[in-house]
Amino acid sequence: MRMPAITLPEPEFDPATLRANRLRRFYSHWDGRRGRRAMPARRDFDPVDIPWMLGFVTLHEVLACGDFLFRVDASNTAAMFGVDMTGRPLAEYPVVSVREMIRRALTTVVETGRPLRSDLDYESAFSHWRYERLILPLSDDGERPNMLFSAIDAAPVTFD
Repeated sequence: MRMPAITLPEPEFDPATLRANRLRRFYSHWDGRRGRRAMPARRDFDPVDIPWMLGFVTLHEVLACGDFLFRVDASNTAAMFGVDMTGRPLAEYPVVSVREMIRRALTTVVETGRPLRSDLDYESAFSHWRYERLILPLSDDGERPNMLFSAIDAAPVTFD
């Protein structure tokens, strides 16, 4: 399994760079919930309000030890990667290269307090996917992210 190159994020997040309709809609929902704050809190979201995102959203808790807990791993993401991390810390992710790629992205969002958009490829012995990922910070105190939403829009790569 290999993780090819990742498109590094721009220094400032620009929602206009989001290509996937689902991710644009999710960003708009997040943006509307934050109001004048830098980021909304987890309590500002009810899954009932985003049925079109269920199965595509992962909720990460930022742990004091520097790790991340998968509170909920998106069912579509779990199926794509072949592992459901719900209830488990990132440190237990079975593929080291993927684990470290996820850690870098989540840490970037925690450190900046800003959304992060990335283009990625995922290739295993059985499949190849190209996907756009969006990570959105959440904060109970309005200053430091304590939870993160991540969502993807993916398509399998087919070879003619």
